[in-house]
Amino acid sequence: MSNRIVFKIIVPNEMVTAKNMVSWLENLLLFQPDTMVSGDLFGRKELNFDKALLLNRMNKKSLNRMSISLNSNKEDFVVRKGRYQAMISGRLKIEDDQEIKIISNRIEEIFLSYEGIVAFIADASDSFWQNNTDIKQYELIGKSQEHIVIISDPIIKSNKIVDIEQLPGHSHFTKDLWFGSCWRMWFGEGYYPYIPKKILSNINSCFENIEVENNSMRITLYPSIWEYNDPRNRNLQWLFRIQAGMDVVSDWLRAREDETKDNSNASIEIFDEQHCVNGGIKLIKYYYDEDKQCVSKKIAKVCLSMEIDNSGNVVWEELLLV
Repeated sequence: MSNRIVFKIIVPNEMVTAKNMVSWLENLLLFQPDTMVSGDLFGRKELNFDKALLLNRMNKKSLNRMSISLNSNKEDFVVRKGRYQAMISGRLKIEDDQEIKIISNRIEEIFLSYEGIVAFIADASDSFWQNNTDIKQYELIGKSQEHIVIISDPIIKSNKIVDIEQLPGHSHFTKDLWFGSCWRMWFGEGYYPYIPKKILSNINSCFENIEVENNSMRITLYPSIWEYNDPRNRNLQWLFRIQAGMDVVSDWLRAREDETKDNSNASIEIFDEQHCVNGGIKLIKYYYDEDKQCVSKKIAKVCLSMEIDNSGNVVWEELLLV
């Protein structure tokens, strides 16, 4: 077996230092890079990989924004310091399940050691196709279009694109945070102001949902990373993103609350501080059926309302029949 995986770890910007970079390279750089690219550190030049030079430049330059890419044949390791958060990511060749276990353990170690906010690991091919909007990519290799939805490009109406919103593994990156659904994911305290820990910990339609160190969580949706195409596992991806409110929260962060939007069929509603009367800074309403599944409020039986503080702690909650 020779497959590729992709991983991303989102941490606070202040974690991007030369000292921390040493640890990240030692634990997560599982290939020998040929080149390194960083317009912030090296200008436009693509240089041969030189670890000492990289760390030296990082020590000399204190930058608010930064991107560093280390590359080999179809493998890469990238560190980006963004506007809001930083991201450590990579694409790696994997030979067997033992290597999956090793890299997963190392991702968790880095996540816990550097105030991880959210992280995930997934099959690289699946991650690509779940987020690819270019229909020509399907035509180029003769890939089946049976399970995709084609829509007009919202910007260039004459162009046709793949509607990735209809795919369970699509990702949103909002405020430098990741919102999505895949094989294995980690969530830390920095994520709970957006999706409360209580909501994540109550999700049971998955293979594993456990609390690890530092008040963080690890959720694995199905046993094997390679079995993403199993219809049962695709369904688990949908259930997770619906129950966690991934798309609703991502949309809310992009636009905050649109008072003109029709929320009559919402399954989750999010309101700003002005709607809170119990000391929270955000009010979230989740609508459930009799089986405790998140459903549209038109058919919901109960509504769970909760107010959360800046740290994502629940300061008030109420469960009412609707």
